[in-house]
This record gives sequence, structure tokens and C-alpha cells, in this order.
Amino acid sequence: MLSLGVILPLHAEEPPEEADAQLVLTFIEKYLPSIQQDLKTVASTDGEFYEEIIERLFEPASDQDVARQHYPQQFAQEAKILEGEVQCEILAWKYQLAPTTEEKLAIQKSIEELVASQFERKLKRDQSEVQELDVELTRLKELIQQRQANRDVIIQRRIKDLTGERDGLEW
Repeated sequence: MLSLGVILPLHAEEPPEEADAQLVLTFIEKYLPSIQQDLKTVASTDGEFYEEIIERLFEPASDQDVARQHYPQQFAQEAKILEGEVQCEILAWKYQLAPTTEEKLAIQKSIEELVASQFERKLKRDQSEVQELDVELTRLKELIQQRQANRDVIIQRRIKDLTGERDGLEW
């Protein structure tokens, strides 16, 4: 299953290139709109953290065309998970900067709600993946049974292929 949400380390080794940053900002605008305003706040307050977020989102942003085209449902699901992950990181950042205990408690409550929501999204994704794997496993088991039942025919066909023998039954 596709994973847009591959979690990259939140420590960017070098600042992202301008074109890379623009790619990520376009990705955010299209698929993670709820973090735009908070990201502007982060950019104006903590440039280093902003760069870490941009770096973290570069891989999913650069892979999004293929992912969206070939796996639209998984793409949408992973984009929501990624959006929630970034929201959690921004809330944790806000928590660290909150000047009062009251503000910290309010932010912590938001974090708890968001983490619970993220858990449910990831659990649903994992359950869906298990169902897909079950279908694939069933198909593979049937294929193995079919091949076992036709063992001798398969072996004889391969021998004929290797020896160049023709039996006149080819297409």
C-alpha cells in the first residue's frame, strides 16, 4: 500500500531549495489546506522549524502526482493522515511557546483530540490494508493449488520450451 505519510526526520540537514519549497507549498495549498495559516505563523516566528516542516513534506509532495493518479483513495487517506501529523507537530510547537498554563491546557486538549483522530485514521487505513492483503493471499493460495494440480503439465511445457520441442498446440 502506498504511504505518503512516510515520516521523515523533523531535522532538516540543509535548507530546502526554493523550487523544492514552492513544490511543497503548492502541495500544501492543494491537499493540506488546514495547515496553511499555522504554517505562515511558524514561518514568521521560527524559520528553522518552518524549514523542518517543508523538508518533511518534500518527499510526499514530490511523489503526489503518481500517487494521486494510481492510488486516488489511498492518496486522499494518506494526505489526511499527513495533514494531521503536521498539525500535531505545530500544536506541540505552540504548546512549547504558550506563556500560560491555561493556554497550554487548551493546546494539550487539542493535541489529545487530534492524536485520537489520527489513531482512528491510521487504524482504518491498516484495517483496509489487511483486507486487501487477505484478498491477495486468497488469490495466491488458489494459484498455488492450481499449479500443484497441474504440476506435470507445467513441467512438461517447460521441458518442451527448453528443448525447442513443438507439439503443435501453440497459438
